[in-house]
Amino acid sequence: LNGVTVARTNFTLVDISADAKTGLFGPDGHRIDCTTATGTITITGIRAETLKGYYLDTDGTWEYRIDGGSWVAVNEAGSGNTSEIEISGLSTASTHTLEIRTTGNTGTVTFYGFYATGISGIEVSKMANSGATAPQYASIVDDESVHYILQDIGVDLVEVCLGTNDFNQGVGLASYRSGLESLGSAYKSARTETGIVITSPPACNAAGSYPMSSYRDRAADAAKTLKCEHFDQFSLFASFDVMNNLGLWADGYHLNFIGGRFTTEELVSEYLIPF
Repeated sequence: LNGVTVARTNFTLVDISADAKTGLFGPDGHRIDCTTATGTITITGIRAETLKGYYLDTDGTWEYRIDGGSWVAVNEAGSGNTSEIEISGLSTASTHTLEIRTTGNTGTVTFYGFYATGISGIEVSKMANSGATAPQYASIVDDESVHYILQDIGVDLVEVCLGTNDFNQGVGLASYRSGLESLGSAYKSARTETGIVITSPPACNAAGSYPMSSYRDRAADAAKTLKCEHFDQFSLFASFDVMNNLGLWADGYHLNFIGGRFTTEELVSEYLIPF
């Protein structure tokens, strides 16, 4: 969903990096819930042939429309499983607007996310969660919703880049490793053809309970267990001060465009275009 604008009212964000693990989540560790009859979601600027919306089929009532057309009612059956709406036949020559409202709702309406297809070329999705750690991701890998969405999307390749938050928050090394292994296994379970690259991030401008090199080593161990690739971005970078002086960091925790471009070129040349 590149270049879109999202607005929502009376939907509450639930986030594994900020809230206790309750209920089911999307693969990025988020969901939004609405328990009123006044919830709205508006997504503008969508360019796609097919648009999907993933939701939890509970006791909610809501409706949607595309490009100002007729409202389509969704009266959930209460199965407790993940379901989806699918809007097909859209034109990629122009952008589209999806509207959702919870008119008449007396239950709970839950959405995990939206997925657009139909644009030619390589598709890249970012399933990120600010502040989340490997164990927090591991806490959702068995969620029915996560498996449903991953199987539906059919990811060809996933790069798992976790470690900065684990380092900053003092996550135990064994828990970090097991979290990576659980996450990688979940992607493999959803689609056996999915390739996995575990990336060890560079040392950020913070102090941690364990050396960042220890997280690098545990990530390498997890890659061996999963029989997947390990991209050692930690060793690719010099110290934070050196790389910051070279203009690769946006702040103490995040790379800027130059840093991201440098990393991408190394990743692509090492694993994606080897010849």
